[in-house]
Parts: sequence; structure tokens; C-alpha cells
Amino acid sequence: MKRAPKKRIYTDEYLDKLVIILLAWIKKPKNYWLGKFAEQQGFSRNRLAEFATRHDGFSAAYELAKQSQENKIVAMGMKATHPTFHIFTLKNVAGWRDKTEIDHGIQEETLEKYASYSIEAITEAVNQFTSGSAGRAKASGSKASG
Repeated sequence: MKRAPKKRIYTDEYLDKLVIILLAWIKKPKNYWLGKFAEQQGFSRNRLAEFATRHDGFSAAYELAKQSQENKIVAMGMKATHPTFHIFTLKNVAGWRDKTEIDHGIQEETLEKYASYSIEAITEAVNQFTSGSAGRAKASGSKASG
């Protein structure tokens, strides 16, 4: 009969030491993948986030390490002939997102046309529309004086 592996208990003292080990590890130029750090320490990378929730010192060190990881991946991507892999990695690891521009279909002329309407006239038109009387009453279209 196989015995279950002994469960490791991660004490505050252990995490204090791990802070120093992590900060020394991430400073080395070739060390950037935090999953590799976790593997070298004998636990999964998910454990790093768990430690960060339990220990303030580790939380601060982990944030610095993640920032360093991101900076190193960006630097590698800037030097790469094909940076697609680095962009993909940053989207999945560092929360990067593509900027999305949405065309709302409003023409410049339309914006200029309604720019001179007063707030009161716009509010009245919106209130009429939302109260269901938009079909019966037209917005007065009173222009702001000024």
C-alpha cells in the first residue's frame, strides 16, 4: 500500500526566505519565467499566487518579479525578428490586451449639428423618448444662446 506524500507546510519563516530567493533569482538576466522558478523550488506556479495572498512580503516580491518578467519578455520581443510569440505571451501572462477602436457611425457633421443644442433641450428630448411619448412629440430643438 502506497503512502500519501507528506504535505508540506509553508511557514512564515519559509516564505521570508523564499522572498530573498525569489528576488535574487529574478535579478539574473536569464531568469524570467516564474513557472520555472516555482518548478525549481518544488511546487506549482499556482502556489506563488497562494503565497502572495498569505504573506505581505512575498506579495510585494511576487509583484516585483511579475513586473520584471513582463519587462524581460518585452525586451526579448523588441529584439525578436518575429515578435508574435512574445505578444501572445504578454497577453496571457501579463494581461496585455489589443486596443479596440469602435466606429459608432457618427459623422463629424452630425456632431457639429447637435453641438449647439442646450443641455435642457437634450434632456427634454431624452425624457420624452424614455417616457414613451417620443412618437407624439418632437424635441423642441431650442438652441443655446451664446
